[in-house]
Amino acid sequence: MLGANLGLILTMILWGAQVPLISFISDRYDPYLLAAIRYCGAVPFFLFALKVWEPGPILAGYSLRWVVALGAAIAAFGTLYTAGIAFSHPVTAAVLGAMAPAVAALVAWAMLGVRPNRTVMISLVLVACGGILATIDLSRAGTFRLRGGEILIVLASATWSWYSIEAQRRLPGASQIRITGLSLIFAALFLLPVYGIAGLFGATHGSLLDVTPADLSIFALFVLGVAVVGIVLWNLGVARLGVVPASMYINLVPIVALLVSMLLGYVPRAEQLVGGALVLCGVLLVQVNRLFDRSPKA
Repeated sequence: MLGANLGLILTMILWGAQVPLISFISDRYDPYLLAAIRYCGAVPFFLFALKVWEPGPILAGYSLRWVVALGAAIAAFGTLYTAGIAFSHPVTAAVLGAMAPAVAALVAWAMLGVRPNRTVMISLVLVACGGILATIDLSRAGTFRLRGGEILIVLASATWSWYSIEAQRRLPGASQIRITGLSLIFAALFLLPVYGIAGLFGATHGSLLDVTPADLSIFALFVLGVAVVGIVLWNLGVARLGVVPASMYINLVPIVALLVSMLLGYVPRAEQLVGGALVLCGVLLVQVNRLFDRSPKA
């Protein structure tokens, strides 16, 4: 349990750092290419890991239909999330991403029949209000300061929650390395055609021929940190704690993203800071309730 919690903290640090970095380089590389790099680049590492530590058939007897579905979910998440960040303010993207616990609770309710209790419902309201506030620019008479990517981030959170639940349900007994590896291998089969189709419609820009050493460092973080280490530790945390408790850790993402954004020169608006504070208050409420709740856990 301690390892699962520490792993989730490390994952959130890695995931938080990627938010402003995606925004930082999205003017030179389109979101479809960035999503493909992040997940397709991780495939060779998992093929090697499975060959060395878990030799045998890749599918290991698991349903091809469900493995393809999990890969499609990862591909959809990667595309939606990367495009959402590219087309929104990095701090707003981080705060909206921190609404993941609320989204996860609703998805778990719909899929598993796990209805949120009163404390969780209050937390969801706080989290939702914080996410909405982060998109408002009071200097413009209270109008929403939307750039078009915000809804994509929310849809990405729902897709990720579905994947997190189904990955543990449909691949019972599999190691987290195999679960993550199979997911990313089949995600690559979707992401590469998506990038090609986007190129046909003129929605891509940038070329790997123009990559700089700084770009390579960022790509390495995306592949090794976000995809390889991050998703394995995430799946481990979900397997040990459950999708909703694990999702609570996503609220560390805006803190990390804010710190990195400030280092890159972004100046957060007051509304974004207050919105992030509301999100964190909602999560803290749930965590305190869990700490003092001595009733049996499902």
